[in-house]
Amino acid sequence: ACENGDLAMLQILLDAKASINACRKDGKTPLLIACCRGHVRVVKRLVELKADMKAADSNGKTPLLIASERGHVQLARCLVELKADVKTADGNGEGPLHYAAHYGNLPILKYLVEEA
Repeated sequence: ACENGDLAMLQILLDAKASINACRKDGKTPLLIACCRGHVRVVKRLVELKADMKAADSNGKTPLLIASERGHVQLARCLVELKADVKTADGNGEGPLHYAAHYGNLPILKYLVEEA
């Protein structure tokens, strides 16, 4: 549901008592999976339901790091508005600015410098 941006299926799974913070083997939670795909509406819904915004995958990537890496500008803005930690860093100490710069995601880099 989170990978495909399917809010209706997400609700069905939640109604069936699926764990909002369950992890796959790679450490990805439903929130991290939705972030990988840039599904802003799903991310907003998961955060409303108290998904862990500080969760990191097995590489230490949090939702904002994933958005910065993958160039999901609207998602990065959404996460910052939802109070994502802009000072978050992976295991190597690299944060959202590093990811945006390294992957050439200039709109996110500009946003983070100006707004966050």
